[in-house]
Amino acid sequence: MCQSLKIVLLKELKNNISFNILGKVRSIGVSNYEVPDLEKLLRIATVPPSVVQNWFDPFNQDRVVREFCKASKIHYMGFR
Repeated sequence: MCQSLKIVLLKELKNNISFNILGKVRSIGVSNYEVPDLEKLLRIATVPPSVVQNWFDPFNQDRVVREFCKASKIHYMGFR
């Protein structure tokens, strides 16, 4: 994903987090985020995402992101 699009999405996610605080959204998830994106998101978010959904298969096991999610108490969901 291009950097400018990720910045726009981070700003949009920050807006969605305010809905979470207002009780309008129960949980927030992101898709196709790498560790640097998640680190940036966790710095600006008042409510962390509850799930990260990334491409996962036997040849692409996304270990770095899965370990980061485990350490950050974020659920990891793989898709193919």
